[in-house]
Amino acid sequence: MSSSRNHNVRALTEGALLAALTIVLYVADVYTRILVYVVPVPIAILVVRHNLRTGLMAAAVSALGVGLILGPIDSVIVFVRVATLGLTLGVCLAKMLPWPRTIGIATIASLAQVVIDFMLAAALAKLSPSALLARIIDEFTVAGEQAVQIYEKIGMGEASLTLARQSMELMGNWLRLFLPVIVLGTAVLGALIVASIARWVLLRMKQRVVPAPPFAHWQLGWQWIWGLIAGIILLYVGQWMDIESISAVGRNVTMGFTLLYTVQGIAIIWHFFVKRKLPK
Repeated sequence: MSSSRNHNVRALTEGALLAALTIVLYVADVYTRILVYVVPVPIAILVVRHNLRTGLMAAAVSALGVGLILGPIDSVIVFVRVATLGLTLGVCLAKMLPWPRTIGIATIASLAQVVIDFMLAAALAKLSPSALLARIIDEFTVAGEQAVQIYEKIGMGEASLTLARQSMELMGNWLRLFLPVIVLGTAVLGALIVASIARWVLLRMKQRVVPAPPFAHWQLGWQWIWGLIAGIILLYVGQWMDIESISAVGRNVTMGFTLLYTVQGIAIIWHFFVKRKLPK
């Protein structure tokens, strides 16, 4: 009985401290924009050390605290961030799921967070999601044009200005063509960073965590090649039938698997460096 009571007191104490830390991290991120990947970590740690209920209560307290400081909109945003990625990652780490599966589930949670944030932004702006997306792309284009104007004012040469304009136009076109794979890649990177930070902190706290395979040992199964083949087939079928939606799917699938195999190639090179004990 006494042990259970002590555990509950410890859970409440840690919950209060980590909820306060989440509030501080979010408020600091609003002004610095460098702590976005750290905000979900305290709640994930709390779930690992105690349970999902304690983490959910701390997430709610964090949202209330942020709401008192910054307002209801930020309250919803911080709750979405910690309730999706933080709680999901905490459950995966607590259940000692294999590292690739943990990253996969965390990526889905990160994608859900992005979608909810985008829908919330569209609702606040009183725009449809497609209209908001078009505005974001237009603003990206305008920002590129303003950057070129700044380069021109500081005396950049004509050849360099032409190259800068072409680069900005290319980036805008890539954003339109590969937006789905860009969003997915960002979600994977975000999930990997948050999971790695949470795992590092848990190790420092002497908490048992699932081992993460070294990057040099990372490899894809042979079945993954079918994804690349399917993307190429969809791309050619879409172009042959002149159906842009099929071409867009094929284009993004092909780009996604190309990036994936690029990472695989880097892992192979890294393995060679490690095996030969070459300077990295």
